[in-house]
Amino acid sequence: MNKALVVDDNADLAANVAELLESIDLEVFLASDGEAALELLERTPVDVAIVDVRLPTHGALPTGTYEGDGSVIVRTADTATAERALGEIVSTIRLECR
Repeated sequence: MNKALVVDDNADLAANVAELLESIDLEVFLASDGEAALELLERTPVDVAIVDVRLPTHGALPTGTYEGDGSVIVRTADTATAERALGEIVSTIRLECR
């Protein structure tokens, strides 16, 4: 089973993304910040990572909101897994925004 990492300080959003990824048969790991993500990656290699590019700085409180445009940066040796994961997320977001 392919593995995915979701890194986001918004626990509800991370859980929603994890549910979408699990629906396409990915084993999902969650981290709430960069430090936790790096610790997890030392123990468990993943095939794809979905990372909030606006994580708060160390010591800052999570905002609990999402404002503005998002960014997606993907770097993986397993292109098919990344395409499936992003395709599921994007199609679901588009449906919910209509």
